[in-house]
Amino acid sequence: MIQFFRHIRQTLLAGNKFPKYLLYASGEIVLVVIGILIALQINNWNESRKSDVLRKTYEKSLREELKADLRQLASLDSMFSAREKTIQDYFDHFNTVTSNLDTLKMKMDQLNTSKNTFNSTAYTMDDLITTGNLALFEKEKKEAILTLRNTHEKNTYYERITINTLMNKEELFIANTDLAFDLERSLSEHAEVRNWKDDLASRQYRLLHNYLSSTVNLYKAQGIFNERVRKDTETLLALLE
Repeated sequence: MIQFFRHIRQTLLAGNKFPKYLLYASGEIVLVVIGILIALQINNWNESRKSDVLRKTYEKSLREELKADLRQLASLDSMFSAREKTIQDYFDHFNTVTSNLDTLKMKMDQLNTSKNTFNSTAYTMDDLITTGNLALFEKEKKEAILTLRNTHEKNTYYERITINTLMNKEELFIANTDLAFDLERSLSEHAEVRNWKDDLASRQYRLLHNYLSSTVNLYKAQGIFNERVRKDTETLLALLE
């Protein structure tokens, strides 16, 4: 093909047909430009197709992760509700107990004040932001991803502060009891705190109640924090589906 065009150019020049040669040369340039534009268009189409495939892969992973997050949030809600109920049952009995403390002690032993936090599995959001691939998404989805990420960060920050405050109250209560005896590592309770459970007006009950009340506040606060996460998660998930 190249030899064919070269032959035409030589023929035109040899025949002293310079105007026709200029016209031919212009046409050849146009053909070259058109070829380049077509090549660029094909390349752009290929890049667009690759970007579309990558975006869809991200969306699929993100949908699965967000659904897992919603399941985790539902599980946390159930746990917090059940633990809050054991604490309320304890307080209800404390407020009605008279001389028989056995049931109160039993309910005290049944208390569950474990601390669980929400830990998102939506690692795809981190990848999108750190790699710059967030640009693959349209404006509405991009904003929803950034909003959810910001909510996660706020949730973690306030949850950590609340738990740290609660831990201080727990440590204060433990410092005023005989933990070795409670864990059955000591055969006798220390004289300074001996039989504190039999005295409803003891300092230990007050410290325990402060800790339990703060624990309930933690569960309620986590419920509020997690509801914000749930709302933003559902918003993003709806855009992706």
